[in-house]
Amino acid sequence: MEADMNNHPEISVILPVFNAESYLRECIDSILSQTFPDFELIIINDGSTDGSEKIVASFKDNRIRYIKNEQNKGLVETLNIGIGEARGNFIARMDADDVCMTERFQKQFLWLERHPETGVLGSFFIQKDEGGNRWVRLPMNHDEIIAELIFKSPVAHPTVIFRAEVLKKYKILYDVTFPAAEDYELWTRLAELTNIENIPEYLLIYRMHERQETKTKRSEKEMSRKKILLSQLNKISLIPDDDEFRIHFLVSEGRAISEAGFIYKLEKWLLKIYDANKNIRRYDEKALDRVLGKYWIKGCENSGAGFEALYKLLVSSLTRRGGIRLRTIMKAIIKIISGYKQH
Repeated sequence: MEADMNNHPEISVILPVFNAESYLRECIDSILSQTFPDFELIIINDGSTDGSEKIVASFKDNRIRYIKNEQNKGLVETLNIGIGEARGNFIARMDADDVCMTERFQKQFLWLERHPETGVLGSFFIQKDEGGNRWVRLPMNHDEIIAELIFKSPVAHPTVIFRAEVLKKYKILYDVTFPAAEDYELWTRLAELTNIENIPEYLLIYRMHERQETKTKRSEKEMSRKKILLSQLNKISLIPDDDEFRIHFLVSEGRAISEAGFIYKLEKWLLKIYDANKNIRRYDEKALDRVLGKYWIKGCENSGAGFEALYKLLVSSLTRRGGIRLRTIMKAIIKIISGYKQH
């Protein structure tokens, strides 16, 4: 396929840049090397003070459109500028410290062509940090993705391609009142309007490094996530008390929790979510079962309750009903016993 250089590329790639000189060249190279050539790359320099601008200028490719914010506006506003500038039928996201697999756009474009009901498509990804690589799988189908929204974002933001007509039709932009969780909040709105899916292929290397999250960003992210979690619970008419919400937040974060009676509180709370949905039928029952089962397993593993957690894991209806594979249960049992012995 020849690239369409007539203002109507198939894909518009939005790449915000802020002081990203360490990784930017590799990122841009990975985009320009795509096997699918019909795209424009919208690079938005959000007030960088390092050598990012020189790196961008070194690329001579007429698919690049360069925009410069004279002052730092922040990620959310910069992303919204990119959406306004996009001319493609699809809008792809990238972060300046990540790397695309060369067939990413080709595979996502073909998938979306075959699935017109899907407006948002992410993928699996490889998480890269000083400790090595971790291959991260995500929920794939829409039913499980919207159920997962009760606990966390089920889509990796820089892997996503949007169907532009969905964003335009519903006048969708990122919400500036959810800093550091703008993507998670966006999925909760789009899930009401279109299908969200993850293609089961590893199409991005997601780089983790110290400069990504300051203490301020971590605090903002936690506050934003709590607002989103509460809104999702409210959609099934659940208004948790302070202790229930604390338990929900901790298990959604995957944190280790050592407190007396936690495992019983967690089981009671997860069953409460199940019963609330049974009345309203917002979520597909099997999909919700799988999601609740997953967080039940994680909670048991991280509870520090030893044989108490082991007993509850084996007898709880959450374990049986969640369609959890025997291998997953056995791994959880080993982890619980190992953690108990270490204490």
